[in-house]
Amino acid sequence: MRKSILIIEDSKAMNYVLTTVFRKDFDVFTARNYAEAFYQLRSKDMADLVIMNIPDDKSENYMFLAHLSSSSLFYDIPVVVLSDSKDSLLSNKIKALGASLFLNTPFDPVRLSEKVKELIVKTESRQFMKVTQG
Repeated sequence: MRKSILIIEDSKAMNYVLTTVFRKDFDVFTARNYAEAFYQLRSKDMADLVIMNIPDDKSENYMFLAHLSSSSLFYDIPVVVLSDSKDSLLSNKIKALGASLFLNTPFDPVRLSEKVKELIVKTESRQFMKVTQG
């Protein structure tokens, strides 16, 4: 079964780039903001991975990441955060909230694709281990 990625990005250009990078290997859904993202997660059999842009710790997407991390439904979905912020404190906060990967923009699409595939494989193995142990 094909895995799915939810991209939360308000920039049409970045949305296009990310969709182009991933649509060959994944079902890609997009959302411009956290409200659309929440709707997508609830109605599309959930995503296997989320990619989101977080510019600062006051953005709605930052709050949405906090919600995902604390939700019993969504906490195990890996989240990749892209940000143009060079603030290491923001990076640390995002990782503490449970982001699986933090990348500064601009980013290397090939590296991002490799990292996303690694995260999905890791998540599948964790889920498999839960099922077999439990």
